[in-house]
Amino acid sequence: MKINIVIPQSLESPTALMGGIPIAVELARVGIEVTLILLHHDYDSYSPDSQAVHLPEDVRHMVRIVYAGQMLVKKRRWQKSYFSLPQLAVVALKSTRGLKRALAENPADAVILYKAQPHVVLAGLYAKRKLRVPTVLMVDDLESESNNIRSRWMKALLRRYEKKAARSFDAVIAHSRFLAAHFAQLTGNDRDVHFIPPGVEPWRFEDVPREPHRFQHRVLYFGSMSPKSGQRVDLLLEAFRQVVAKVPDARLVLAGAGNAEEIENTLEGMNLRKNVSYVGPFELSELPRLVAACDVVADPVDASLANQAKCSTRVRYGMFLGRPVVTGNVGDRAWMLGRGGLAVEAGDTGALATALTHLLMSPDAARGMAREGGERIKQFYWSNVIRDYFGILETVCGTKVSCEPKQPVPCACQEVT
Repeated sequence: MKINIVIPQSLESPTALMGGIPIAVELARVGIEVTLILLHHDYDSYSPDSQAVHLPEDVRHMVRIVYAGQMLVKKRRWQKSYFSLPQLAVVALKSTRGLKRALAENPADAVILYKAQPHVVLAGLYAKRKLRVPTVLMVDDLESESNNIRSRWMKALLRRYEKKAARSFDAVIAHSRFLAAHFAQLTGNDRDVHFIPPGVEPWRFEDVPREPHRFQHRVLYFGSMSPKSGQRVDLLLEAFRQVVAKVPDARLVLAGAGNAEEIENTLEGMNLRKNVSYVGPFELSELPRLVAACDVVADPVDASLANQAKCSTRVRYGMFLGRPVVTGNVGDRAWMLGRGGLAVEAGDTGALATALTHLLMSPDAARGMAREGGERIKQFYWSNVIRDYFGILETVCGTKVSCEPKQPVPCACQEVT
């Protein structure tokens, strides 16, 4: 069996690193050949290579990487730049053609489309109608409510394509219950819509040493520093001022892409330079080291529609890497977290500060939540989550999909101390 997975981003993006690649790995382990069809963040300077560093040794021969064009934003290193509207139209048109061409040149038994973005939807319609391939839409975000989209006409365009996608493809996989309900409504309950949360991939971190944890009153936030991302670092900083008032030696580490000068100026203005440090962007391989050096992972969010639709990376990976998480009670965060941390009212800086202070001052409670989270997250290992994908592929393709790996799979057991 052959499957194409279309991702409108590059391998280095969170969508590919924490979604597309783990799915491809698990499909490959049961003998399915996978082609990842992507868009590059700097296509003009792209030179083909194996990209094998992102894949485990046992499946590299089963997964192919194909870049079909330019992403709708340009990125060099960690700096993003945006196209003007006329440039964006040209890039979108070329990328749509590139995705169609890649789908035609790589015949498959099924196509999985990541995100209901217009150029992805158009490529998917080509696969379904012209190539006559079963096509599944997978959504991890509500594109029409993205914090990066401000204009009404753009939101209206994205809503139109969301509706078109929901009513055109053979099935929809939604990464949150909010998205599942939203797309079920768009389909008029006339298509199969499945809620399948994203997972975590133990194989990526199997060589990470596990060391005894020493409490240091340290909080970690990792992710984008931009308010446009929907992550409210500003709320976290306001809350942390209250934390420092009760725990003077508390430290907050901010890790992720952002404007260093603006961040430093903000910390100076809030009198937080002694207690907050910004370490800049990081590679996913560095995440275990960052988490190991903290006591609590913070996931500051508001109750926007965008956050209701998302499944939190900080919750999943914080639990997996052995730390309690403080998050906002919005979307599926509290459900996924279980007893692996605390979910407070989204957007409430006082509640966020109280929860962080409690865990920093109660090491036994924090360690207990970390253990609970480490056990709960096992059900969200991609090797378990992928079984729901097998059922959907069997339905849309009319072909039995084996759930058993073709060879022994390396195992990484998570231990929390």
